[in-house]
Amino acid sequence: MIKYIQSIFLVMILSFSFVNSSLANEELLEGGKKKVINAMVTNQNSMGRYFVLALPPNDDPQQPAQIAAIFVAASERTKVTLISPLGTRISKICQPFKTVVFSSAAAGDLFSWSEEIWNSEIIEPRGWALESEKPISVYVINSKSVSTDGYLAIPVAAWGKEYYHCAFWDFNESRTWSAGFIVMAAEDNTKVDIKLGGKGRGFAKTDKGRDIGDQIKVTLMKGETYMVMGDGNSRQAFDLSGTRILANKNIGVISFHQRTMIPSSAVTNGRDHLCEFMPPVKTWGKRYNTVELKRDKDMGDYFRATASKDNTNGTVKWYDKSSKKLISQQDISIRKAGDFVEYYNTSATAPHDFPSIRGTSVWEFDQPTLLIQYSYSANWDNAGEYDPMMFLITPTEQYTKATIFQTPRNGSGNNEYNYNLFNIIAIGDTTDQTNSFKLLNSIKLDGARVSDLAAGFLLNRIPGTDQFWAQILVTPGPHYIFGDTPFGGYIYGFSSFDSYGWPAATAYKTLGEVDTLPPIPVPVGECGIFEIQT
Repeated sequence: MIKYIQSIFLVMILSFSFVNSSLANEELLEGGKKKVINAMVTNQNSMGRYFVLALPPNDDPQQPAQIAAIFVAASERTKVTLISPLGTRISKICQPFKTVVFSSAAAGDLFSWSEEIWNSEIIEPRGWALESEKPISVYVINSKSVSTDGYLAIPVAAWGKEYYHCAFWDFNESRTWSAGFIVMAAEDNTKVDIKLGGKGRGFAKTDKGRDIGDQIKVTLMKGETYMVMGDGNSRQAFDLSGTRILANKNIGVISFHQRTMIPSSAVTNGRDHLCEFMPPVKTWGKRYNTVELKRDKDMGDYFRATASKDNTNGTVKWYDKSSKKLISQQDISIRKAGDFVEYYNTSATAPHDFPSIRGTSVWEFDQPTLLIQYSYSANWDNAGEYDPMMFLITPTEQYTKATIFQTPRNGSGNNEYNYNLFNIIAIGDTTDQTNSFKLLNSIKLDGARVSDLAAGFLLNRIPGTDQFWAQILVTPGPHYIFGDTPFGGYIYGFSSFDSYGWPAATAYKTLGEVDTLPPIPVPVGECGIFEIQT
């Protein structure tokens, strides 16, 4: 079977900030630089040299804007070129362990609020391309007043031909806020077959009047996009999540919600934008472990699990973080591919006695499944600064050993993300405590051992697994983490009525396939860039 993967030199995960900055630990750049580079080039991750991006709709076109930006980070000095849908180019030099930004806030950067996609079920040339001489990592933020989220971009070399959309219920409140997805093409004559799925047939339709169950067939040329979203005329009654998207060539898919509360029925405060760049089905895993967001209320988080195959079964167990005692567990049965289960979309406003999944949780499935974690609205638990956001949970099968991540800047001096948390889950050794301590102690954040930064990390085992967790408050700016054992993680933060969350440590390996063909270099982009096809 033919599949696209990065070459061994394209292996590193980066997250990055919204301003240029150097690593916090100068010693890491100097004496430890060789070790850092070696760690990056021996680990598969989300890095690439050719990307296609799009900006999903946030709230309303009239909502006051803060920043729309593309952030690029690299481990080696490289020239990065942004190409507009009209073919206009702008190039910048990205220095090692720093970022370059293409932003609506900077004159001449091309990328502006006019790139936000609002026309649904229409083919448009709205895809932006990024090319680089050397591997880069890319994030996109869409931040308006009190409504923000962003995504980690997946390089074209890691795209696939099969996806399922997952976001949240349409939300009709003071405005008609919808959820939906954007399909992007990187090659001409990309034939896309969309089978609208989800829940709520008969309660609402898509923005252009299509029903759940309808089929859409479009042919996209390179750089073209196609967006589908609900009509926004219902509240917790219509959701396109579960829509299956197939193509004859690799495509990219972004799932989003313009703005919503979670849960959407009874909560009265805390609305925010949601978006994520969805992974293709070929990269989905079967095992996930999570840590509750640090809201200090212990009322849990909202989760969605989406099946890739019929008759998918699994379990979820969650445990108290301190005592490690089992709080509860539930069997999961998903009858049809694309169907999802949610925990919990309970109508509740604090104070209440309906906690969702909290502490640490263990998810196991018999077939590849997608898991997404969400933040509840502020009134779920009276956590005043918390707003909804969504981020993909890294399956154990996609852990890595090295990443650079950075916290964002919001574009507003009075509304910056000064409170940022990094959740890491790493593999230890439950059969040999000495070896487990050695593995976990090898993980360093900005040159300091995670075990020194997070008390209890060495003993914070998630029950029934070989994995250990830490939750670290990090300062604004860039941070580097690497070790001798695989880990997954995500970074998230909150400001005044704003939130963001995205993966910080993940790979996009094709799972469940046997590679039998020799490596073949394949051109991508327009400037002599090659990826490895096997």
